[in-house]
Amino acid sequence: MLEAFEQQSYHLHSETLLSQGIDYLKAFPELDEYTIAENQGNGA
Repeated sequence: MLEAFEQQSYHLHSETLLSQGIDYLKAFPELDEYTIAENQGNGA
């Protein structure tokens, strides 16, 4: 349940920032190399 809340919160914050023209992930292009499975430690 906590994970679902965190994901919902992240999406709401991301949408709010993007609606104001703020792309905070733009500063971290290296994140494009990662997948969800890698971030969870599944080694995909």
